[in-house]
Amino acid sequence: MSHRSTSCVLVAFLLTACAPTAPPVGTDGITLNPRELSPSSGFELDDGYDAPALFEPTDDGHGHGHPPQHDQDGHDPQHDDGHDPDPGHHPEPEPEPEEEEEAQEDEEAQEEEEQAEDAASADEDDASAEADTDAEAKPEPEAQPEAEEAPASCAEVLDIDPDAESGIYRLDPLGTGEPTEFVCDMDREGGGWTLAGRQFADGVDPLGIGDWGELDSDAFSSDLAGIVFHEVLVFNDTYDLSESESYDKAVWDYTDVNLRHGVAGNAFQHGGQAPRGVERTMMACVGYNYSGTANRYMACDSDHHASGRGHIADDAGEYCEGGRLDGTWAWTDGATCRLRGVPYVWGYAIR
Repeated sequence: MSHRSTSCVLVAFLLTACAPTAPPVGTDGITLNPRELSPSSGFELDDGYDAPALFEPTDDGHGHGHPPQHDQDGHDPQHDDGHDPDPGHHPEPEPEPEEEEEAQEDEEAQEEEEQAEDAASADEDDASAEADTDAEAKPEPEAQPEAEEAPASCAEVLDIDPDAESGIYRLDPLGTGEPTEFVCDMDREGGGWTLAGRQFADGVDPLGIGDWGELDSDAFSSDLAGIVFHEVLVFNDTYDLSESESYDKAVWDYTDVNLRHGVAGNAFQHGGQAPRGVERTMMACVGYNYSGTANRYMACDSDHHASGRGHIADDAGEYCEGGRLDGTWAWTDGATCRLRGVPYVWGYAIR
């Protein structure tokens, strides 16, 4: 018996054991028991017996038949038409523990990000609302009028306001746009005087060429640089005395003492004259003349010539009662002296 016949006998044996058909009959007409069939029985199945087919053989391309292949789920990949034989049942695959944990972490991170975005948006809304509230609460600033130019001198203050009183005013004599404070005398000889300063009768500091001391006190100085003037006033605050003189209009530009302004006969002099080695007491006088000259180094000292009106000291005053003042001071009208050695406060001013 050939290999193929043997295969057929085995197949037939299996078919007859399972199929509800009549048992096969041998070539001698004897009914055979399928269980007794074996390759050694010597019996062959009737070629006329048609066994029921359990599967269709497939051709592998070499003329050999093979049973169809199935995957582990029982599907035939060669006959799978893409339709699920049981469309109503789709079991969800269970997620792996690690995948489930990662998904949960991703979900929590996404929730935190959304919460942060919501909080930032709320903060922006609050800030915007606060800004709107502030904008509504704060009125638009009113346009400020342009600042008026400050007067250049106390004389200009008096021109602007004839009723102006003596005191401190902001002046801008140099026109810088940055006014500073000066003391104005609006009472003596018609007012409008810009003070160079004041000091005690024995004072040794120059006035009007620098700033020092407390403004409008008994001892201070204001730099008069830039102020236009044509008059000088020397005054005695304590005894309400004063001497003045007119000059050609000029701009104050003095920076040191001794100084002289004007010509002999009406010169204004400010400085000191004392024996060598002695600190000079400051003097100031108008109408100064010394033998037809006006030597500024002499300050108000005119020897025996009656001259200069105001505050004199030290080497000056030979014409005073008692002779030269040497170490003391006096108030003079140009011919006689008084208040010799008596304390007082004096100063000068320009207009």
